[in-house]
Amino acid sequence: MEKVLLEKKDGIGIITLNEPEKMNGLSEELVGDLLANVDAVEKDDTLRIMIITGQGKIFSAGGDISIFNRGLAGGYKYLDFVLNAFAKLEKTRKPVIAAVNGYALGGGTELTLASDIVIASEKAVFGLPEVGIGIMPGYAVIRLHEIVGRTRAKELIMSGRQFDVKEAEKIGIVNQIVPNDQLMDEAEKKARLLMEKAPLSLMLAKNIINRAIGGEDITASVHATSMFFGTDDIKEGQASFFEKRKPDFKGK
Repeated sequence: MEKVLLEKKDGIGIITLNEPEKMNGLSEELVGDLLANVDAVEKDDTLRIMIITGQGKIFSAGGDISIFNRGLAGGYKYLDFVLNAFAKLEKTRKPVIAAVNGYALGGGTELTLASDIVIASEKAVFGLPEVGIGIMPGYAVIRLHEIVGRTRAKELIMSGRQFDVKEAEKIGIVNQIVPNDQLMDEAEKKARLLMEKAPLSLMLAKNIINRAIGGEDITASVHATSMFFGTDDIKEGQASFFEKRKPDFKGK
């Protein structure tokens, strides 16, 4: 089974994360396939807009939990790949619409931050739970505050709490909330609206707004986030996650 699907429909490239049994988790394989399909849309002159969504009831539950066991070098390699993938998504020439069909946690929330417009189902739930398992959200720490403001970004990242779609809309992460059964119709409607605009105007507006991403900020975040893979706290975070208990962090 393909991990990511691409459907071409009336000038729109619909990209679907297709591992619902793994909660559309962002493994290197899935992210690599996502990037391959993004590149395919970029290179196809018949496609003007791309929509990213998830198969099943979850948009994406976030990063690959197996990275806990990879050590410092493995953690660095994974984070370097995934964070730069988010940056690449921001730098695509063509507009990206995220159609959030359910839970978007951790890297799932960060995937929406890398998109241009976010249409969300009324059932969507967001959150950045990384600090609860001994790490931090490497992309959100450099992007979220630009969307929601510094103090709110710090609260969301430092608390790790989940928040519903209404709050996500209120603070600017989500552009539009729609009934669950109308999600793709509304995302395609938004795509068709953008297709009426001048492609070069859309491209330049997007690139100028996103011009700061993908340089030293990504490198700094990869270095800082991968540091956690050498700590005792991440081992405790992993153990508590699988044992379904509260972690006992020591700050070491």
